[in-house]
Amino acid sequence: TAPRSQLFFLFLNNDNKRYTIKVFKSLFFCCLTCCLFPVCLPCPAVHRFIVEEGSDVTLLCSLGNDDSIEKMVFDWKKTDQEVFLYARGVHYNKGITGQDEQFRGRVSHFPEELKNGNASIVIRNTVLADSGNYTCIFPDFEPHRRFDVELVVPTMGASPHIVILNATEDGVPLLCEVGGAAPKPTLQWQDSDGNVCPAEEPQVSERGGRYFVSLLATVTRTTTNRFRCVASQEDVHHRTHTDIDVPGEFRGLHCQVLHSKTSPDPGHAATRLVLSERRSSISKCIKAASISEVSGSNSNRSENV
Repeated sequence: TAPRSQLFFLFLNNDNKRYTIKVFKSLFFCCLTCCLFPVCLPCPAVHRFIVEEGSDVTLLCSLGNDDSIEKMVFDWKKTDQEVFLYARGVHYNKGITGQDEQFRGRVSHFPEELKNGNASIVIRNTVLADSGNYTCIFPDFEPHRRFDVELVVPTMGASPHIVILNATEDGVPLLCEVGGAAPKPTLQWQDSDGNVCPAEEPQVSERGGRYFVSLLATVTRTTTNRFRCVASQEDVHHRTHTDIDVPGEFRGLHCQVLHSKTSPDPGHAATRLVLSERRSSISKCIKAASISEVSGSNSNRSENV
């Protein structure tokens, strides 16, 4: 258990590693004061916790003293979903119905810690849908006492997927795609010096909370002919990129697909084909990208920022 000065913390277990985020007494009393009184000193923002999909997460909640809560009620909610309810000895895993199907069989508490005022819960095998705002509520008090947490279960997606389209008089169109990522990634084309390349408006589609984003830029010859597509998820401090060396002979290029772990989203591709004036070229490349991978000079890198 945490030292008594550490009332709330969340630890993440990923691949046998433990990460601990602690919220201290001063933060608890400040947030409690904000809940009880309409006017108060500024309080820290709701803390955001980030955990890998598939891992377990423990959210701890306490009234801030050592009093037993075995004969009390505490209720964990995610917006309007019932996550876990404990009521004087009975709970969702023992005699109470009403738990949201999403959390059934995946959430538990710590019975041996109730005597110490510990109302923590464990959510096992987290999924993208678990992302959101959670509240730990003690309804026996008037007004209710509560603590708010935001949980983010991101899907990083694969490294950017690059397609070289047929060259035009304006240069070589480069198409960058990232599929199945959450939160929504931002794409950017850069040259070898890190300068941002002009690009069309990004095309975005969403399915089941996962985003499919593409960005088309037409590049011209440079000293290196090397370009980079960068995908950033600022909310979770994640960034990944793929580099490409465009062949020196720009004219008459055939469609090439760089090595990638993901394929373009068919629904997303259909939307883009309607909007683009280069339907025939893109159609050929999308078809090629969907069924095979052509060797190209490229490199991928993923990092936390």
